[in-house]
Amino acid sequence: KTGGRVTFTVGNFETRENLCAVEVPNVGGVKIHDRAFKILDAELMTETRKFFTGEAPVKKFPVDCHVVAKIGEPLTLTMTDADGNFSTAQTEFVAEPAKNRPLNFETLQKQIGRLGNSIFRLQNLTADIEENLMVPVSELNEVRRLVTTELENLRLEKFEAKKIPVATSESEKNFEPCRPERTEFVAQVDTEEKIHAAISAGADAILYGGETFNHRTITPEEISRAAESVRRAGKKFYLATPRIVRESEFPALEKILSAAKFDAVYVHSLATFRAAKKFSDAPIDTDFSLIVFNGKTIEFLKNLGVAGVTLSPELTLAEIKKLAEKSPLPVECIVHGRTELMISDYCIPGSFLGEVGKKNCPGICRRNKFYLRDRKNLLFPVATDQFCRMHILNSKTLSMIEHRNEFDGVAKIRADCRALTVEETEKIIRAYKITGAEIENFTRGHFFRGVTGSDESTP
Repeated sequence: KTGGRVTFTVGNFETRENLCAVEVPNVGGVKIHDRAFKILDAELMTETRKFFTGEAPVKKFPVDCHVVAKIGEPLTLTMTDADGNFSTAQTEFVAEPAKNRPLNFETLQKQIGRLGNSIFRLQNLTADIEENLMVPVSELNEVRRLVTTELENLRLEKFEAKKIPVATSESEKNFEPCRPERTEFVAQVDTEEKIHAAISAGADAILYGGETFNHRTITPEEISRAAESVRRAGKKFYLATPRIVRESEFPALEKILSAAKFDAVYVHSLATFRAAKKFSDAPIDTDFSLIVFNGKTIEFLKNLGVAGVTLSPELTLAEIKKLAEKSPLPVECIVHGRTELMISDYCIPGSFLGEVGKKNCPGICRRNKFYLRDRKNLLFPVATDQFCRMHILNSKTLSMIEHRNEFDGVAKIRADCRALTVEETEKIIRAYKITGAEIENFTRGHFFRGVTGSDESTP
């Protein structure tokens, strides 16, 4: 139902050809001809529960049993299943001549067939019993328990996961911690105007490329021109790559990777990492989509040939410091910007206001700004990139301006300025580098509260 869901229990219904008409109880928000979706069948659920509730298994496997019993010897029971698995056990009691009731085939079949809550059922029973001997019923029950337990374990053995040996070497065990001389400030931008603003404000490095938040395509020629401009200013130029790269998009990415010399290439996936190694000789850093949450991941990436890592935005500042202290690779943290909450091929502006999916899409996302409003009346910016993918951004801007000097051991801190104007970009970078003036409507993200704390704008 458009605009929300109404849940109700159907009492009466009528099938008409390929359609089913249902009688709806007196509930609000439901009109004639509304579509109804069946989400629960009480009878089906009752039947289904039988398969995973109760102690006795629903499916039982047939077994054949053979008993050998002779006076002066323990009774022997062998149980065999259809797969050829078998188990054998003996009683502790030694069979002796019977005084009253000798053991017979009917008694054996009754006791051995009591397989109860086991996964087996008795299919065939054969016996080689010496006449006029006695074995207590308790011994028959115990020997049956022993063979069923052993046979169950034999059947389970083939389902046990094999332990894969982990190859280790001395180079994988003892890494020297990386000790950066200083913390570098990286500005991530998506226009050449923002590049000039960031350099003017004092950024140490520029991260350029990847998705733009203004639906503008960055060409290889623009990448080459931007890299040259940044180098003339005496700054480092890092190439950003898209978070998602479809198979058909790799040729264009390969041209970007070959467009210029970079101080580093940032990758979001192992596929992009492979392309970067093939088409560029620049060092490769991982971006935030390649989740780095612990030292083991950093060691793995180092052995893979990665030169630096961007830590998960879900780490706290305390966790970051501990990780940076022992990390064999330079670590980077995103400290400012509108955090991406979602990326999707579904385009909300195009779906509601344009003609999404059609050749002549009017490109309404290029002419206006759009937001999603939640139940708390907060506005979440909707940005679209050059690949027509939609990015839902946080309603508040992540800001660590007041704590910018607390990233001891962190090689780089980054401000994502793609959702900012040219003027805002320059103002924010100056705040981190010089003034320290905090912004309004900000969040500290997970730096102090972790992933389980309440959302506070101050630590």
